[in-house]
Amino acid sequence: MTWTEHTVVREGVRIACPDWGGSGPPVVLLHGLAGHAGAWDCLARDLSPRHRVVAVDQRGHGASERRPQLVLVEAGPGRADPNVQTEIGAMLDAWL
Repeated sequence: MTWTEHTVVREGVRIACPDWGGSGPPVVLLHGLAGHAGAWDCLARDLSPRHRVVAVDQRGHGASERRPQLVLVEAGPGRADPNVQTEIGAMLDAWL
């Protein structure tokens, strides 16, 4: 299945967001530790007839930049960030 890659720059870091399109309620797919957005290809294909499907290559993973060098699982530089869901939502709102 084809997808379109959107790029968002947050705090000077390029974040890649594959968009499989689709109509209906949006679904945002977030990979786990050591993952990347491409891991969602099969699920995105299955969901896109009923949903708008977008994934995020979190900072330092997949096609996204890794800056600064110390990056935690929560996608924040050098610190845990309890607001990561809000930040990802705001990032996606920048181009959706």
